[in-house]
Amino acid sequence: SYPSSAPSSRPSSMPSDMPSGQPSSAPSSQPSLMPSEKPSSYPSSAPSSRPSSMPSEKPSSRPSSAPSSQPSLLPSEHPSSIPSVTPTISLEPSSQPSAFVEREFMILSQFKKLTDLPMGARDDKNWCLERLLAAGISGGNTLKMRPCETGNIRQTWFYDRQQSVIKSRNGIFCIARDGKQLVAISCTATATNAPKTHISSDALNLTRKPTKGSISMLTGNKNTFYFAIDSIRMFSRVKLLKNGTQNSSYDKWQLRYKGPSEFPSSMPSSIPSNNPSDFPSTAFKPPMYKYISLSPRDHGKLNLEIVDAQNIQARANYGSSPRTDTTFQIVPALYQEGDEVAASNMNSLFYERNKDKLVSIRTADNPPTYLRHAGFQLRNHPYQESSLFRLDSTFYMNKEEFYHGEYYTFRAINYNSLYLMTENDMKIYLKQAGDSETHREKASFVLHEISPPNPDRPPPTDDYADHTYDPAQFTKVYGRGSLANSSADEKNSYLWKCTEDNSSAKTPVFYVKRVCDSCPSSHKQIVYKRLTPLPEGMDLKNLFVETWSSKGNVLNIDFELYDNMEDALGGLQSQRWTFCNYDDQGIGFPRDCGPHGAVIFTWGSASRGGQKDFAFYLYDGNPGQDTCTVPSSSAVLCGKVVPSTCNTEWTNNYFGIELSTYHEKKELFTTGNRIVVGGVTYYVDAMQHHDNCNSNVGLVYIANEKECADGTPWRLTDECGYGGEISTPLNTGDDWCLYSQQQKLTEITPKTESSPSTKMPKTPSSK
Repeated sequence: SYPSSAPSSRPSSMPSDMPSGQPSSAPSSQPSLMPSEKPSSYPSSAPSSRPSSMPSEKPSSRPSSAPSSQPSLLPSEHPSSIPSVTPTISLEPSSQPSAFVEREFMILSQFKKLTDLPMGARDDKNWCLERLLAAGISGGNTLKMRPCETGNIRQTWFYDRQQSVIKSRNGIFCIARDGKQLVAISCTATATNAPKTHISSDALNLTRKPTKGSISMLTGNKNTFYFAIDSIRMFSRVKLLKNGTQNSSYDKWQLRYKGPSEFPSSMPSSIPSNNPSDFPSTAFKPPMYKYISLSPRDHGKLNLEIVDAQNIQARANYGSSPRTDTTFQIVPALYQEGDEVAASNMNSLFYERNKDKLVSIRTADNPPTYLRHAGFQLRNHPYQESSLFRLDSTFYMNKEEFYHGEYYTFRAINYNSLYLMTENDMKIYLKQAGDSETHREKASFVLHEISPPNPDRPPPTDDYADHTYDPAQFTKVYGRGSLANSSADEKNSYLWKCTEDNSSAKTPVFYVKRVCDSCPSSHKQIVYKRLTPLPEGMDLKNLFVETWSSKGNVLNIDFELYDNMEDALGGLQSQRWTFCNYDDQGIGFPRDCGPHGAVIFTWGSASRGGQKDFAFYLYDGNPGQDTCTVPSSSAVLCGKVVPSTCNTEWTNNYFGIELSTYHEKKELFTTGNRIVVGGVTYYVDAMQHHDNCNSNVGLVYIANEKECADGTPWRLTDECGYGGEISTPLNTGDDWCLYSQQQKLTEITPKTESSPSTKMPKTPSSK
């Protein structure tokens, strides 16, 4: 009953009530009531009742009820109810509606006809879409182009992504359609008047560089119509343009956002910043058209030299005088949209970010040749009309890509990771720069600006630049394929004869332009400048359309050819074409004429195939063009435009005629009959007499296309609107003449109550 003072040599079978002063070498079968000061080397199978002071290396399978003090590396699947203190910029639209306050914008147009207009002392030289207070036909406010004014609420809009509608600043008005015209109507109006509107990513300007794009509407019939500016009445209306219709304003829209932008400006600030920019400068632009020599960075005393067509090599510069075999020009890239089908490895995302740095390198010869890679070696070849040649001759030119200073790299467009590089044999190859310092040095070049090797010789021209057609000063007289004549163009064919009749010794010079959508870029636009009077009996239309002849028509004696009207008007001898051939029966203009040599298969023909999409235009400033009269012809009936009690100017889809003529000759106004009013061809849509302020006149409703004349002015269609619209406002006293469907213009016998002059202006739609 007394405990021993000495420890037992054998373990007790009963547990002790007193803890041992010596640790046990065997683990206890019972859990300890006291927490251990040292972590166990064995994981517990039961969760602890207290949180650990050490973070776990493995994520918990159960969510914590307490927020983490560390941000997660993975995005949450659920939106947070607490705004972030460090917001980031998303390029994707939010799935939740926004107040849009910070995303208000003005809608600018970069349409050339607007940007070319003088703006005086105005700081803002742009034109913006403005909602006027004047009501349209359906009661909506008309939309017109006006000089941009910051703070003008009628020029301020936002895009409701949920409804796909552009709304006014206060959200009351929505941009909708009224026939073919754009208006701003109450947003509570029916959805059919405000179809879904799409703003292209380019026009949205969600990049660091402002871009231009389109704005379109999708109607209930799934037809797409584009916002466009009427090329004649630029300040009077903005309209909807059917997909495929030629109008160069449709893709020139640009959004200017209100308030500070999330992105750096593409324009330099007039005030220097005190803080360094987080973004690299995009100010570098390739030095176009300068005469240069090229030296490898690692061999600065050597110049690239054309040894032969298959060999470009870095060699010693034998003297200071420029030589054609060591002189080059950086020029706009030969690459054309669509060439990428022949590319081996073209990165489309890289292209979109760097397409403004695309260049080609050509020689100083006349005609020039181009440096291209073939078999992964740099060669020197004449231009070839093929996608592969243009790709092989196109490079991304960059500055300071590998080294600070005047060092340039040339990266292939169709082998995205390969650069022009020198090698041990000093030839130039296409290789991967990689991470090697040696490779980066071999891929870097120094440019030296030099004098032209032959200063008395005309420089090579930009012979493959794609000049954009602007119809502002020309009238279309013939077209094929996608550029085929419209009914309005047909009546202008008499201008060929006017040009022939007014070509004389005193006024020999006239201009003809051919536009060819299906031609290579060198031949998309050609301007023919006549220098000598036309020989007697020459048929000008036959010369261009039927057989291109040398009789009284020799290059640089009787005529000159240019890439654009500016050079033709200026008579720049260095820019005129140097080669022409002729006299192949049935082969029209320009046969094989080219800027520096023969270029085949660019001709058109009425009987032997050739190019499919081309048209001819006559310059409005040609001698006699402004006084040219319609050939002798007459009509079923002619008269004058008259005013009503409430209309002295007619601008919608109808105009007034004498009431007596309406009652006595109404049967002649057959639906679909051609009617020329104020020099413009329309088609009779319907005849009406109303008991309102127009009761003193008869109303002739018109259609712009014969197919749109349906006998009623009230039917609205996606293709035709309410039939048509008057192109140029009609005023009291303007002439009109009605023609029968069964008779042609030159075959009708006069049957007129009045005798208006046969002298008519050209179709305004061509101006």
